[in-house]
Amino acid sequence: MPRRFTTIIEKNHEIPLRDGTPTFADIYRPAGDDRVPAVLIRDPYDKERYRAPLGVDAEHKLAERGFAVVHQDVRGRFSSGGTFYPYENETNDGFDSVEWVAKQPWCNGSVALWGVSYYGLTATLGARQQPKGLKAIIAFITSDDVHETWSFHGGAFQLGFLANWGGNLALAQTMRPDSTTPESSKRALADAMADIERLYQHRPVASLPGLSVPGAVPWWAAWTAHPDNDEHWRRWRFADSHAQIAMPTLHVGGWYDIFLGGTIRNYLGMRKAGLASQKLVIGPWAHTSYGRFLAAVDLGVTAAGAFSGLTQDVHSWLDRHLAGTFRDF
Repeated sequence: MPRRFTTIIEKNHEIPLRDGTPTFADIYRPAGDDRVPAVLIRDPYDKERYRAPLGVDAEHKLAERGFAVVHQDVRGRFSSGGTFYPYENETNDGFDSVEWVAKQPWCNGSVALWGVSYYGLTATLGARQQPKGLKAIIAFITSDDVHETWSFHGGAFQLGFLANWGGNLALAQTMRPDSTTPESSKRALADAMADIERLYQHRPVASLPGLSVPGAVPWWAAWTAHPDNDEHWRRWRFADSHAQIAMPTLHVGGWYDIFLGGTIRNYLGMRKAGLASQKLVIGPWAHTSYGRFLAAVDLGVTAAGAFSGLTQDVHSWLDRHLAGTFRDF
């Protein structure tokens, strides 16, 4: 049986960024003075919301097994200061955050970046500058390119995804105490998101009610103005970094996931570069459905993420690639 550690939770530790912006994280770690490897999660969806994506608990169970887990609100989201703009700061902020974690007295200097969907992107983009302490990546159901498959598919604007996701990101921003969104724009956005099906019927997409009003969704105009995979999008294209990222990476995708193509391309591109070990796991999952049922189809108990063996894959990957990990897993 693996050794189990008594754990402590330290709330709202400040992680400063290079421009002085304060971000905040909760830390789950083994009690005592041992220096242990760390797993960093950089999350835009609120560190206070408990989630175990695909059945893998990245906080409590990993801390019990001898890891420190740092769950951070990214810049401009929830507890953290600054201004959030999708993708914009994830490379530099990821570098700064890994460097901070690696230098903490409870960390042995080895850090893994872990993420799911958008915060899978914070993991891959955070690796682009290869911070010294970064030893591994675990990227769940994320893409290699925020234009193709994320924002467009074969040239078609991903309205169903982007209006819902982008609008709800902005709606949360309007609720922050430091929001500068005009009250009229807040109301227009809230009304629009309350009837998303009606919103989908509006044309042109650049002038969607609520999303296109001044100050409501700062990124909507840019998204709709750049249909081609131009420099606007290439700033955040992880695929262009495959040949430089010498980082062992566990890629996890779903056969019915919206980002499956990007997950596979990340694996193939990094594997072709041959700079570090790569592993790909794909299960019968959709983007937000990790159980045994997919619509009306029962795929069997082992199809559920929690019973698929994925937790063991994650534990083995971290044990193998984070120096100093306890070896009795």
